[in-house]
Amino acid sequence: MWPILTTLVASLLIWNVVLQRELTRRAPGPAPGPEVDALSRRPGRLVILAGTGQPGASARLFVAVDGGGHLAISGLTPLPRGRTYQLWFIRTGAAAVTGGTFGVNARGLAWAKAGVPASFDEVRAIAVTEEPAPGSVSPTGRHLLEATTWR
Repeated sequence: MWPILTTLVASLLIWNVVLQRELTRRAPGPAPGPEVDALSRRPGRLVILAGTGQPGASARLFVAVDGGGHLAISGLTPLPRGRTYQLWFIRTGAAAVTGGTFGVNARGLAWAKAGVPASFDEVRAIAVTEEPAPGSVSPTGRHLLEATTWR
C-alpha cells in the first residue's frame, strides 16, 4: 500500500509543478498560481479523465474534501462560437449534475473551477461533453472525456 500511496503523492506533486509552469506561460492575464499552491495543500481526491471520445485528450479533477474542485484539461479542440465544454457528474438513479462549463485556449488547454456535488459517493461517472453555449441542463453530447473509477 505504501508504494502505491507514495506514487500517487509523487504524481500529484509533479502534476502541480507542470501545471504551474504551464500557467505561467499562458496568455497575459492573472495566473492562478496562488490557487494551485493552496490547492496542493488541501486533502482530497484526484480523478483522471481519459479521452474516450477525443483521443489524446485528458483531464485531472481535484476534488477537495471540504468542497469544490479544480479541473486541468489538455488535448481538446477549441470550439466555435456558440459551443462550450461542460463537466458532468453522472449519478446512480438520478439526473446528471453539471460541474460547470469551460473553453480551451488555442493549444487545447484549460484550467477551470468545478462545482462538485455534495454527495460525491453517489457519482458513478464523471464526463466532459460538448454542449450549446451557455451550457445544457443535461448532457446532450457524447462523452469526450470520462472517468468511471477513482480513489
